[in-house]
Amino acid sequence: LPASLNHLSVVFSANAMRLAGVHVESETRDRTIKVWDTESGAELLAVPLLRSHSSSTISLALHPDGNRLAVTTLAQDGSLELKMYDITTRAAIFSIRERSNPDQTNDFLTRDRKLWISDDGMRLAMTVNGGEDNGTKQSAVGFWDAGTGEKLATVPLPGPWPSNVTISPDGSRIALTNPSVVTEGAADAVAITILDVAATANPEASTENPVTIPLAGPAS
Repeated sequence: LPASLNHLSVVFSANAMRLAGVHVESETRDRTIKVWDTESGAELLAVPLLRSHSSSTISLALHPDGNRLAVTTLAQDGSLELKMYDITTRAAIFSIRERSNPDQTNDFLTRDRKLWISDDGMRLAMTVNGGEDNGTKQSAVGFWDAGTGEKLATVPLPGPWPSNVTISPDGSRIALTNPSVVTEGAADAVAITILDVAATANPEASTENPVTIPLAGPAS
């Protein structure tokens, strides 16, 4: 396998038979998303990237069956493109375009784009721009049908933007860490917030969402 891979964007398939990464040509610096067979090293898919797409904003996710690859890229104009490729036919199955936040000071919304495919291969999720609330940039997680690209739901995330976020393997819950001020003038406290996706989409269905787990607070 080539040595010049973007280490932020290398992923295995669940069956460990496929590896996807971003190959960078040493002379031209042109970037290509590639998928390899992990036993033979054979190249199975190559997708050239536009020069307007920064390699730091590329996210990859291999479908559990190893036959499909999801790719998100954030262009300089702030648009977010999500594509699902069939690795065997090398064709794009569907393409989704979302407006995102081009502000490069916001690492979560630009450089730390998250992308998931549920363990059953049915749902695709990624972090998206959630707009603004009283001048504060918000983030959200969007869910799509992994087979058709149909939008299923958008779940807003609490707070300005989390320092980290993950989704449970079945896609039912979102966990995020977010520093929040406990009391006026006190040091920031870090907590884990767990969101039930169904309850967040339908707030009347549950009164126990979200769940907050404090990790650290101001010294006593």
